[in-house]
Amino acid sequence: MKDSGPFKLEFPADTAFVGAARAFCTAIADEAGVDAEAREDVKLAVSEASTNAIWSREVSPASGPIRVTIKREADELLVEVEDAGLSVTPEEPDPSSPPAGQHDSVGTARVDLIGALFPGVDVGVTQTGRLRVAFVIKVSERAVR
Repeated sequence: MKDSGPFKLEFPADTAFVGAARAFCTAIADEAGVDAEAREDVKLAVSEASTNAIWSREVSPASGPIRVTIKREADELLVEVEDAGLSVTPEEPDPSSPPAGQHDSVGTARVDLIGALFPGVDVGVTQTGRLRVAFVIKVSERAVR
């Protein structure tokens, strides 16, 4: 892979565009040398993270795109899915979290699934207050392009 990025894709908060996000990430992972099985995991993880960002809009409406960024760092690809339209401050509750006393089984299940595929998944809020899901894909040592 000649260009290490970062590679960025922005799309409307609409599930109709999740397939484009999967294709974007899969193409970059393929070019970087990620094996076929791991590319299938990437598709699923990006789909879940993107859908989670879109779902958060139902809880706390906002405008602005969903942003996917991929960066190459040595033998890893860092994938970040960020809700670029939603902003929270430390004083506000995280809108992706269920109200006190309720359990968000859908959002939690999505993050748990990503974590099962890519241990060390990071879910949080960026310095600019945007909700973010990030995970790392190991690039095969055999993949020298």
